[in-house]
Amino acid sequence: MVRGPARHLARLARAYAETARHGANAQNGPCLGRIAGEALPGSAASLQHVRGQAQAVRAEVRVEPQVQVVPEITTDLFGAISPVSDAEIHEGMFRNIDGHRFDDGRYQAFREELQQFIGQERVYTDPVRTFAYGTDASFYRLNPKIVVKVHNEAEIRRIMPIAKRHGVPITFRAAGTSLSGQALTDSVLLKLSHTGKNFRNYTIHVSVIS
Repeated sequence: MVRGPARHLARLARAYAETARHGANAQNGPCLGRIAGEALPGSAASLQHVRGQAQAVRAEVRVEPQVQVVPEITTDLFGAISPVSDAEIHEGMFRNIDGHRFDDGRYQAFREELQQFIGQERVYTDPVRTFAYGTDASFYRLNPKIVVKVHNEAEIRRIMPIAKRHGVPITFRAAGTSLSGQALTDSVLLKLSHTGKNFRNYTIHVSVIS
């Protein structure tokens, strides 16, 4: 529905067309006056009057541009670009928010306990491989602090309590085909399907606890 000045402009346009269609017929003046909002004396004056009102209304109609504010961004050591958080960042202070998960000792303790049953060759912390696992099929990026290649359910059963005890968030990654960044984290990434066959025969069951 057309409202305000734009609606009035549309009415004036119809009035202008009506006057032009009937030429110099003076009887059209009152008819035009009913459309435009006031009585007009004749055809020529009607046209001039409508033009003047149309110009005035057109001057009132302004299309305001839609401006989207681009948030401030930050680039980390690995080239990952992310918006600046509203929360103040304190280096070395852990908060469970993207960009705030600093190692205050918990990640080191988690890694040391993890390597008691998972070989060092399956635990990545170097900047090259963590960078490689910092993206999936989406355009997002978060570089994990630790990538762990797990082989079976038994290893996951042992890792989960360790992560909970140290307050370390974990994220699972399969083939990395998510289009929405579900396989990304700047904490610990558990890599499942690195052989292409891991966990293919597992079924996830949902249980409701009342």
